[in-house]
Amino acid sequence: MAASLFFSTCALAGNEGLQYEYKIKAAYLYNFTKFTKWPLQPASESAPAELNICILGQDPFGDAMDILKGKSTAGVPLVVKNISRTPRQDECQVLFISKSEKLQLPQVLQAVAEYPVLTIGDMDGFAMAGGCIELVTVNRKVIFNINLQATQRAQLKMSAQLLELAKVVID
Repeated sequence: MAASLFFSTCALAGNEGLQYEYKIKAAYLYNFTKFTKWPLQPASESAPAELNICILGQDPFGDAMDILKGKSTAGVPLVVKNISRTPRQDECQVLFISKSEKLQLPQVLQAVAEYPVLTIGDMDGFAMAGGCIELVTVNRKVIFNINLQATQRAQLKMSAQLLELAKVVID
């Protein structure tokens, strides 16, 4: 039940709709980190010092990501980074791929497919193209689709609560 409070669909309002939409999407990114498990680090490595949320390409969030300042997931602080190239294996745990990267989407998804990276995007067909989570705006509400094959390939485990809340789960 608690998950539904975090992921309730929110209506987008008036002229501030786009700005508000990305505030909702930033909140989704944060909550996705709470309902996703990454593979354990080898015993020889220490726990990660931070969980990096990377935005690849043109940043549509503006100051909406400010809501993540000071937040943590399972005691691990979140850090938001803007990047302009496909990330290295250990650079990002969450990768939001901006619409500006649409032409490079297949190459980016292929480059990170085997890494434990939760890929998220809001372009049409993102999940069907191999992304983990697609954020969709329908009737001025933000919902999401999950590509379970992509998350499994990335060695990520989604909670059952998260899977229940998804509008579409692609097996």
